Amino acid sequence: LLQTYVQGVLVRIGSVGLLGRYVQRPTADRRRVVDYSRFLTKGEVVRSVSVSVTPTTDPEFEIHTLVISPEGDKVAYYARGGVEGEEYTATFTVTTSLRQVWPHDIRFAVREPPQYG
Repeated sequence: LLQTYVQGVLVRIGSVGLLGRYVQRPTADRRRVVDYSRFLTKGEVVRSVSVSVTPTTDPEFEIHTLVISPEGDKVAYYARGGVEGEEYTATFTVTTSLRQVWPHDIRFAVREPPQYG
């Protein structure tokens, strides 16, 4: 955890780490939710969230429609696309009302289910 002052305000920057791993089909558009309540102190809420995905492929793997819950403790998003057999890392960066900045990763393996019979 790194602490620094920005314009006279203490800002804590720390990594929450790897928060999850998922497997999904390249044709799926799956809604998922990240619950940050265990990381927030009393009265603290998520103010913003951004995401970047690596690697870049064609077709791309996309995280879209990020929505912070009314309570400010969860973020919903959709994941879709990608190339069969590829693994993607989505790095979410959350900023809270106390100006904490939390980068963390969620990994996605894009796979078609096995065919039986």
